[in-house]
Amino acid sequence: MKAQLLVELETGQIICTAVDQGKTHDFKLLKRSRLPFMTSQLCLADRGYQGFVKRHAAACTPTKKPRKQQLPKAEKQHNRV
Repeated sequence: MKAQLLVELETGQIICTAVDQGKTHDFKLLKRSRLPFMTSQLCLADRGYQGFVKRHAAACTPTKKPRKQQLPKAEKQHNRV
């Protein structure tokens, strides 16, 4: 079972939930939920939501390391934040 929670950062209030089978990809579950995102909303997500940045300009996901290369220090710092 996979569960997705949308939480308001400042208050910790749960805004929305979505549930599906465990093998469902995170981003696919987000697309199925059809949640409306305002352009002013900052959305923090993990690596399972890599394509989210293309749909929502204010989305922030960690940067993936290039194959057989190191991640630059600036990108490492971004991922930690």
